[in-house]
Amino acid sequence: MAGADAGIERISVDRLNRLTGTEYFENGLAESTTFDLVGNRESHTDRLGDTRDFTSNSANEYLTVSINGQQPTPLPYDAAG
Repeated sequence: MAGADAGIERISVDRLNRLTGTEYFENGLAESTTFDLVGNRESHTDRLGDTRDFTSNSANEYLTVSINGQQPTPLPYDAAG
């Protein structure tokens, strides 16, 4: 592999320059990410087609993640955040 970007055909960014999509030319697979209005990740679909959905609170901390629509898993925080 020539470098970190080897095999990437196209990337997509939103109006805030956040990476929202990547397409790979060697296998035709793609990844995508969506964000809420304040920049928290809402979902990510990897190149295998697995989707992770995230929930967050008003402090912009992720509360749960669920994979492929399964039961959400809580994400713990300690006193330091």
